Amino acid sequence: MEKSDTTVIAFIVTICVTFVSLEPKSFPPAFISDHCCESAADLKDVLSRVQSPPVVGKTGDPKTRTQPALINVSLHVETMRDIAAEVTLDFYIIQKWFDHRLKEQIENITENIKISGQKRPDVMWYPDTYFQLVHSLIYSAEEQSVEFLRDGSVEYIRKVRLVTPCSPNVLLFPFDIVNCSLQLSSFGNTIEDVRYVWDVERTENAVLVDPDNNDGDHLGFDVLPTRHDSSVCQYGPDGFSCLKAFISLKRYFSAYVLQVYAPAFLLVVLSWLSFWVNIKATPARASLSVTTVLSILTLATRSATQNQKHVSGKVTALDIYVYVCFGFVILAMLEFSLSDFVASSRASNSGSQKVLDKNFEGKKYKSLKSIMEDGENVNKAARVIMPVSFGIFNILYWLILMFGVMRQT
Repeated sequence: MEKSDTTVIAFIVTICVTFVSLEPKSFPPAFISDHCCESAADLKDVLSRVQSPPVVGKTGDPKTRTQPALINVSLHVETMRDIAAEVTLDFYIIQKWFDHRLKEQIENITENIKISGQKRPDVMWYPDTYFQLVHSLIYSAEEQSVEFLRDGSVEYIRKVRLVTPCSPNVLLFPFDIVNCSLQLSSFGNTIEDVRYVWDVERTENAVLVDPDNNDGDHLGFDVLPTRHDSSVCQYGPDGFSCLKAFISLKRYFSAYVLQVYAPAFLLVVLSWLSFWVNIKATPARASLSVTTVLSILTLATRSATQNQKHVSGKVTALDIYVYVCFGFVILAMLEFSLSDFVASSRASNSGSQKVLDKNFEGKKYKSLKSIMEDGENVNKAARVIMPVSFGIFNILYWLILMFGVMRQT
């Protein structure tokens, strides 16, 4: 046999194998023989007749389009992670609808039929549900199931992983509540054909967050009761049925208090020690001032770096507190410079005055103690002004913050 003939035969065999592999996946024999049809071809023929939304009363006349297909939706959130300006959700979306055509075609069904995994029949109609405004979306091919109920209803469950944006209240960070939202609708069917409703009969809340996998110790957040809403999304002249789910997360702030707020407060208090150090001990006062400035600067930089992913470069309540504390530490260092300058100036003026006073009787020369008294007066004023002003700031800061937290709650 010629080499060319062998190549042709191999090519034909390859094409045949490809067509065989592209045939529809076989359905479970129990579904075919015991409950519905005599063969997979019969089942495919039955399901192929329901390839459009089960709209009741839909004909060529728009006036007869009275009842759109109702899709009952519920969400079961399995896990949440990477909570920042966005959150990664793993959840099951459960969609249930009634198809009168399927009930008419499958008359001898004796019990509910459930098909799981990749054996899901693809020839029938499914809601073209899509999630809006998500950053990424992955549907699981293995973790899905479709169940045909005896009353003609179909229940379709599928696992979804997506990344959706969240909205932290940066002005209250880290005492804020992070609001994450999901919005879904039909991709191509208007509200006249398909209408989505929350399935509140399935669970008390149509959006259920698994408490075992999403506790505060793992998330760093306290999961608040979920909310849901429905609306009509208008895109051009057409309206689409939309569902919205809101997941609210209250941030745990104890770590921020211990790691940022308390150290910043203590560094400000530590900077005040220079007010009580002997004014003649310039090296000690300088070392204390420089150390506190560098420490509060390191704290501010670390805090801004760690919180960057949560607030996306915006100014937060935490930033305001840290940088006001940084300002008070700088003021303490400036006070040291001022008091030392005043003392040095008085000493220099006293030396000049001593030479001039030799020609005048009855003049008393100022001692070193009297020279230093002017610098000490600066320290004495700082001992009162700095703590009082910092105390007023703290009172106003925490009152305003508490008021904002109460409003958001």
